Amino acid sequence: LASGSMAPVHLVIDVISDTICPWCYLGKRRMEAAVKAVEAQVPEVTFELRWRPYFLNRRLPAGGIDKRESYRKKLGSVEAVQRMEVGMKALGEAESPPIHFSFDGLIANTENSHRMLEWVLDRHGASVQQQVVEALSRRYFTEAQNLGDLTVLVDAAAECCDTGGLLEFLQDGLRCRNLAEVSMQLVEQNTVMGVPHFVIGGKYHVPGAQDFDVCVRLLLRAVEREQAQAKL
Repeated sequence: LASGSMAPVHLVIDVISDTICPWCYLGKRRMEAAVKAVEAQVPEVTFELRWRPYFLNRRLPAGGIDKRESYRKKLGSVEAVQRMEVGMKALGEAESPPIHFSFDGLIANTENSHRMLEWVLDRHGASVQQQVVEALSRRYFTEAQNLGDLTVLVDAAAECCDTGGLLEFLQDGLRCRNLAEVSMQLVEQNTVMGVPHFVIGGKYHVPGAQDFDVCVRLLLRAVEREQAQAKL
């Protein structure tokens, strides 16, 4: 794509992910870096990332359980968990800036974390939500904070925006959207087989935490297709 030879293009990227998924954090970082690279390469192109809910395990208790024990039940053995930790930590350290993955602490039901992110999106917009996702991810994946603790959720949001009314909102379940239904609709509409799953412009799909170069190539391809359709 040659800068200066095209009309402005703005594409929304829906990021379908779960807040306890380490691959989602890697995918977030890589897609964000690719977005910046494409926007720098082609100034006429802008992107807007929006995080949407997905539930890897809705049976997790609200208060949380031991993270390593949860992974042991899922993977089958302590040795498998240890191999997973080594692999994820190596991938995290290779990111720029690095992600210092920790598998200490508790893993909890993510319903309230998704409610918080939807609240931020509704009241403060996508760019602030993106900042809050980073703050929340840092707290959970590197500082071993518990996403089942409402104070952790509110404090993460407070790093980036005014949180007046957020705690009361989270405490009042009747005021919260049925995110399980929202998530199911997203999965069905986009044929989501796992997370992260990125939907560019509502129609171009990027499954998984793809490498930076792959993300750049797919973003540019989506922009080219949008430009071609605009000329028809």
